Amino acid sequence: MVLYTTAFSGAMVPLDFWPPVLQWIAQALPVTHGLDAVRSLQEGDLGAVAAASGLMLAVGAVWFVVATLAFRRVLARARKGRGGLD
Repeated sequence: MVLYTTAFSGAMVPLDFWPPVLQWIAQALPVTHGLDAVRSLQEGDLGAVAAASGLMLAVGAVWFVVATLAFRRVLARARKGRGGLD
């Protein structure tokens, strides 16, 4: 999974190389926006750094909520069945 994230986020291959569908999917990865923040910092554009960092935190927070809800659902099903994850 790390290899795909590295490739599609723009770390190794520019986002413009990928088809529009993959470019759209890359926007759902926090690392894509983190890379934008680092590149903006290198250019000295502090406004763009703040915007990209905010997007990175927002996307990361969405993934955190999704993961938390998924884990709660798995745990609830496990408790219903046999009382644990055994």
